[in-house]
Amino acid sequence: MATLTPGQRLGPYEILAQIGAGGMGEVWKARDTRLDRVLAIKTSKAEFSERFAREAKAIAALNHPHICQLYDVGPDYLVMEYVEGSPLKGPLPMEKAVEYAGQILGALDAAHRKGITHRDLKPANIMVTKQHGIKLLDFGLARIAAGSGDSTLTQPGEKMGTPAYMAPEQWEGKPGDARTDIYCFGCVLYEMLTGKRAAQEGRPPVKWPPLEGVIATCMKTDPEERWQSARDIREAMTLPTPSVPKQRPLWPWIAAAGVFAVLAAAAWLFRSPAATERSYRRTGGRWRLLGKLRARRISGCVLWTTRWRGGWTEPARHTASHGRRMDASSRFRRRGSSDESRSPREPCGTSAWQRMFAGSRGIKAERLSSPNFLRVYGKSPPMEVSPQRWWC
Repeated sequence: MATLTPGQRLGPYEILAQIGAGGMGEVWKARDTRLDRVLAIKTSKAEFSERFAREAKAIAALNHPHICQLYDVGPDYLVMEYVEGSPLKGPLPMEKAVEYAGQILGALDAAHRKGITHRDLKPANIMVTKQHGIKLLDFGLARIAAGSGDSTLTQPGEKMGTPAYMAPEQWEGKPGDARTDIYCFGCVLYEMLTGKRAAQEGRPPVKWPPLEGVIATCMKTDPEERWQSARDIREAMTLPTPSVPKQRPLWPWIAAAGVFAVLAAAAWLFRSPAATERSYRRTGGRWRLLGKLRARRISGCVLWTTRWRGGWTEPARHTASHGRRMDASSRFRRRGSSDESRSPREPCGTSAWQRMFAGSRGIKAERLSSPNFLRVYGKSPPMEVSPQRWWC
């Protein structure tokens, strides 16, 4: 086939740009003018026409998310899915290498179940995409089992594959089977972890012992000693997969705190008046009483200090609202008693600061006359300070 050029039409496909070229042909980026979608067109040289048709049959028989899709077949070209990405390269972190290895093994297992052997598994034929992870490409050297209706094109003694990734039986010219792809997978996994190509002899081990055991088993010289299927390797590789503990998110606790705050605010706003009154009586009354006692104690001490220093003067007699003049001290005397009938030590009247408290606080005369009043509201002054006013 003649070399294509950008802008040329190949049937309903418009050639856009060249993607790559190899010994079997070229790969071009094109656009389907009917469906207006971008795809890849792989052309073949005349001497590879039979092998080219074989690749088309192999890809058409597979339907897997990690294997490129075949859209159309021409006389000497294949119309395939356009995979936007980059070829697989190492070294990679262990977590990412294990993830990619699982996807490669999934694609190989799907092909092996259909009786298809890739036989050219290497990093250049594995594309890393941003959306779908791994895509397995280039089934040009694939071998389809004889029972599927087609025999292998490989002749006895013919060596096929990439030398750096070929299994020992490929060097001997044998057709190979699924265990051949397993050997190639061991080489790819080693390169993903170390960034270097694997060698059969003198290969330095990887620093993760479980993965080193997987690689060593894949690269056994005898196919009988290797892993017998890609599914077995996937089950073995689930063990070294690192389990990173997930941090518990904080948003559930923040949401719970917010809900609790809203409920508490709603309960306070829509509280029952009766319950509020009971709570006020139980707690508020006690604090009010304690505050009154403290205020009266402090005021009593201040007034007693003023009286002790001689700065207090007895208030003048006043006239009641009904017009009758009365002594200020006589207002607090008990009914039915007189000054002559009391003992010399019995309290009969009140001092000036006691009368002030009686008027402003509503204290009864019995409480003012009791000895406990002095112990609660202030200290008792010395006896030499106006004893005739303090006691009768």
